[in-house]
Amino acid sequence: MKRFKIMGVALVAILAVSATAASGASAAEKLVLKEQGVALAPGAGATGNVHVILPVGCWQVFSGELLSNEKPKDNFASTSLYTNECDPASTALPTFQLAPNGTVTVKYKPKLAITTAGPCVFEYAKLTLNEPFAGLSAAAGHVTGKLNKKTSNPSCAPSLSIWAYGALKGFHTGSPLETELMP
Repeated sequence: MKRFKIMGVALVAILAVSATAASGASAAEKLVLKEQGVALAPGAGATGNVHVILPVGCWQVFSGELLSNEKPKDNFASTSLYTNECDPASTALPTFQLAPNGTVTVKYKPKLAITTAGPCVFEYAKLTLNEPFAGLSAAAGHVTGKLNKKTSNPSCAPSLSIWAYGALKGFHTGSPLETELMP
């Protein structure tokens, strides 16, 4: 009987430790964005970059401000388009969202348009880039856009997959923002 009591107590202790470890692991980590080692406050200036690499090359640079920092997901809003080497009609000011897992999401309203020969106009409402590098403030990935049938030649493919890069860069340094994960 003593054996069963000891095993029962041991099992309860193991379960308690497991529950404590699991609850600690589920707490959302916070992403801290920094420039020159200093955490940025909401409203701080920064630049957002989008570079569509394949199959067409184009580049957009936005200036804007950080909406949130030290949150499970940090947000940046573009306030002006500084450089636009993409489709001249693509002048939308996107928002950027950075997550602790390294995903950078760029949301366009109206949509980003990429025009290829045909003409074929492909539209992208959101670029979800989930291959992080340069800390957690930059990522790349494949994104598929849909054909705008109203403005495209009927012989165009229904979609276009692009390889894109998105990053938030420091206003003062021009380098990707430094990142730190906090519990």
